[in-house]
Parts: sequence; structure tokens; C-alpha cells
Amino acid sequence: MGKGRTSTYFQHTYFLLMDSSQGKALFWIGFITLLGLAAYAVWGTAHKATTTDDGQVNLLVPVSESDHRAGPMGAPVTIVEYADFECPSCQAYAPVLSQLVKEYPQNVQFVYRYFPLPQHPNAVPSARAAEAAGLQGKFWEMHDLLFANHAEWETQTNPSEVFKKYATQLGLDTARFETDYTSKAVIDRVSKDANDAATNKLSYTPTIFLNGVRIQTPGTYEALKAAVEAAMKPATTTP
Repeated sequence: MGKGRTSTYFQHTYFLLMDSSQGKALFWIGFITLLGLAAYAVWGTAHKATTTDDGQVNLLVPVSESDHRAGPMGAPVTIVEYADFECPSCQAYAPVLSQLVKEYPQNVQFVYRYFPLPQHPNAVPSARAAEAAGLQGKFWEMHDLLFANHAEWETQTNPSEVFKKYATQLGLDTARFETDYTSKAVIDRVSKDANDAATNKLSYTPTIFLNGVRIQTPGTYEALKAAVEAAMKPATTTP
């Protein structure tokens, strides 16, 4: 069949399809299928940026000076946690991570990133409280208060007064804290971490990265400690 006849054939077939209700249905099913395949191809390209062929999930946004960090920047082990102050698992895990930092002050750098989940109504407000405190040099102190006293604020319709009380307790400039708490800069900072989590295709909290690779959250302190100590050992190569 020549080029001209081929073109005429497909044009004729197209009009036959569109002349019947069944043909129209087949046409649109095919069209939607093609759109779905195109969307899957786009998703697959982005997914490969996060996940390696063996299923390993890598941290896409490297640790920087703008992160909330405890421990030395050049530590042999860096733990990045994406967490939600209202998440019960994060609340239970906070003392575990705190103990680790205390036990390895020179060997472990701990980075906290905001990942407020939509099912927790006070996840974003509590993250903003921590960020506002951080602007006055008291991020970690507010971090600890929020986790230790979560039962006091997580069910509040408007927890801002509780957060203001914490700011007073920490000796912050409360007027500045209140201004920062609702500022665009603080809102944007919390949103950035949440967007980075979305880029990394994270879906739960806490999500833990150990030296740039996501790990299953260790269930006990001893299990976390073992993972950290294994990461401290120099890599060996098999001849």
C-alpha cells in the first residue's frame, strides 16, 4: 500500500469509527490509554531520580547550612529525619534520636526536616512554632518541648497560645515569636521541607535516612545504634 493510499485508509477508518457510538467509545478508550502511558512515562522518569534499580531510596536534597542540625557537619554519620510533631511514632522516636546524639556527639550529625502530614491538623502550626523559635536560636529547645508536651497542644483548635507559652518558657522575645510564627518566611520554610519530602516521594513519618540512604526505622535504640556503628566502619572491598 503506497503512502497516499495508506493516509487515505487511516482517514477513512477514523471517520468510520467516529460515525458510530461504539467507534467513538473505542476511540476515546484508546486516547485515554495513550494519555495514561504518557503520564506513567513521566512518573517513571521522576521515580528513577529517587529509587535505584535495587529499590534503594536516596536522599535527593543534600544537607546544608540552612538545615536544623545537631552535631558536627563533618561527622562520619549523618541521620536525616523527616518528621511530624503530631505524629505518634515521631513522638515516641524523638527520645531515641536524642539519646543517640548525646552518646555520639562527635560522630553523628542529626538533621530534622518538617514533614507535616495532612491528617494532623496541628502538624503545620507546630512546625511553624519550631521554626519561629529557631529564628531566635532555640529550635532544638522548642523541638523537645513540642514532642514532650504533645498532649497539651495537639487537640487544640488554636494551639498558638500554648506555643506562645513555650516561647516564654524558653526566654524568647514573644512579640517577635508571634510575628515570625505567622510570617511568610516561616511558612515558606516549612513548605520547602514538605515539598522536598514530596520530591523524594516520601509517604510516612518518621522517615530516616542514614548517610543519604533511606532505612527502615529501627524499632529500638540498640538497633539504631548498631546501624550507626556499622556506618562508622570504613568500607572494605573484596579483591
